[in-house]
Amino acid sequence: MELDKQLIRLNNQLVTRGYSVRTIRLYEQCWIHLRKVAQDMNLEEFTEELAEAFIDNRKKHSRSFERNEKKYLRYMEMIRYFLIFEDIPYDAVYCILKVAHNSTNCR
Repeated sequence: MELDKQLIRLNNQLVTRGYSVRTIRLYEQCWIHLRKVAQDMNLEEFTEELAEAFIDNRKKHSRSFERNEKKYLRYMEMIRYFLIFEDIPYDAVYCILKVAHNSTNCR
C-alpha cells in the first residue's frame, strides 16, 4: 500500500531529525487509525478525503477527541507537508500553518 510507504518515509525523517521515541510512538498510534480508515475507504495513499475521514472517525470513536483534536489535525498537516516537500520542517508548527494557508515557502 502506498500509504504505508509514505508513512515509513515520514517515520524515517522523524528519526533523522531526532524526534524522541515517545513522540514517534504517538505518531505511529495515529497512523494505525489512519491506515484503518484508508482500508475501510479502499484508499491506497494519503488524500484530503482520507484526512477528513480520519478526523471524522476520531470524532466518533475517540473519547478524548476534544482534548486531542489539535494533535490529530497537526498529524494530518505533518503528512501533507511531508508529501509536498519530502521533508519535515525544523519549526513544524510554523511551516505547517504556512502550508495550510497555501504558502509553499517556509524557510
